[in-house]
Amino acid sequence: MRGIMAFAAAGLVLAACAPGGPKPTTAATYRWVYSTGGIAGRRITPQEQHLNVVYSFVSDSTLFIVKNGTVDTTRYHVTKATTAEGRDLIHYRRAVNVLPPFDTLQYYKKVGRDTLLLSDRCADCYTHTFVRASYY
Repeated sequence: MRGIMAFAAAGLVLAACAPGGPKPTTAATYRWVYSTGGIAGRRITPQEQHLNVVYSFVSDSTLFIVKNGTVDTTRYHVTKATTAEGRDLIHYRRAVNVLPPFDTLQYYKKVGRDTLLLSDRCADCYTHTFVRASYY
C-alpha cells in the first residue's frame, strides 16, 4: 500500500509541472499517524478510521492531500507567528473529507526533522501528528 501511495503522490507532483515551466520540487511529504483532542481527549488513529492520509507539500505552495487514494490538490501558505504564543499558522483549502475533520487554518509546528504537528485553533479541538514519509 505504501508503494502505491508513494507512486501516486510522486506522479501527481510530476503531473503538476507544466512543460517548459519551472519544475516544483517536493518540500516534504508527511503521513498522518494519529490525532488527539476533542472534549473527551480522544486519540484517533488511521488504523481505527481505516484511513491512509498523506500530505505532500511542494515548494511552489501546492499541497497534495491523498486520502485512501483520493487526491485533493490545493494551495497553502504559512504565516509566521505574530501572536504572544509564537505559533506559525498554515492556511489551505481542502475538498477531500478527511477524518478527523482537520481545520484549514491550523497552528503549524515542526518537531525535529521528521514530525509535523497541525493543531486546530480551539480549546477542545485536535492536534494532528504526521511523520515524514520515508518511502518518498
